[in-house]
Amino acid sequence: MTTFEKFQKPGERFSKKISLWKQGAIHISKGTMNFFSLQGLDFCTLYFDRNGNKVGLQFLGSADVEGAVKLSYRDVGAVIPCKSFLDYYQINYSASRQYLLEQDTETGLLVFDLGAPLTDGYAEHPEGQIVEDAMFVLCAGGQGELPGSLTADELALVGRWLFETAAHLNLDRHALQARYRSLLAHAGKNEPWASPLSPLEKKVYDLLRDHFETYE
Repeated sequence: MTTFEKFQKPGERFSKKISLWKQGAIHISKGTMNFFSLQGLDFCTLYFDRNGNKVGLQFLGSADVEGAVKLSYRDVGAVIPCKSFLDYYQINYSASRQYLLEQDTETGLLVFDLGAPLTDGYAEHPEGQIVEDAMFVLCAGGQGELPGSLTADELALVGRWLFETAAHLNLDRHALQARYRSLLAHAGKNEPWASPLSPLEKKVYDLLRDHFETYE
């Protein structure tokens, strides 16, 4: 007998990818959160399998477990700050890489294999550093310093992009307006950007938009 199940989540993204950023953080896209039903789990404990060279994640609803780390949630996913963990186990994070996230049937942990990256430092993007830093600003900018590798002009472009694409990514416009102004002030830009987009602005806009659509 054939059994059909009705799909009731049209328009939502589903993925099993996870990113280990060179800033010392793990980024979980909204699609991955949807796939593993991680919404509402605000804490995570990290595990390392020395023999298998794998990282395990256990998501929790509270900080009651020793070693639990608080997640930083944004509209494009969540960030797990884990620099201390990476340094302690001497895990290489000199370049940002993506991995496939799987659930371990024995432990229940969500696991990714450090020896099997899907991408290596966003090598397919010549301007990948701008893309990567923009993701960091958007998802974890509130955690500390803004990325130092961005030039003043690039940082201002990121701010412009965050503001202009709020509707496209279903982000809160008011929060992005405040972030945009702070980014422009940091870059020494005190006047609103002129419209339409310059060729360089359009280039960065397209890179960032394509990154979100491809890697979420």
